Amino acid sequence: MFPHLFNTHAAQGSPPWTLVPVLRRKKRTHENLYTHQVRHFNAAVEGQGMPFATGEDGVSSLAVASAVLESTKNGLRIAVQY
Repeated sequence: MFPHLFNTHAAQGSPPWTLVPVLRRKKRTHENLYTHQVRHFNAAVEGQGMPFATGEDGVSSLAVASAVLESTKNGLRIAVQY
């Protein structure tokens, strides 16, 4: 059905209709997330695309984090304006 995803294997001496599909896995390499973000930001500074987050995104994130901190100190719900 998906030959590019599966290998088939049969036990030695088994008839071919007893083939068992085995999922093939591609080997993936992962880059450190911080390194990836810094590289992307540097490219954006050089005019090659946009940064993942804007300054407004940062301000909104800081407003929410500040409200969470204040709420944990006084136990009250804090409205966030952003």
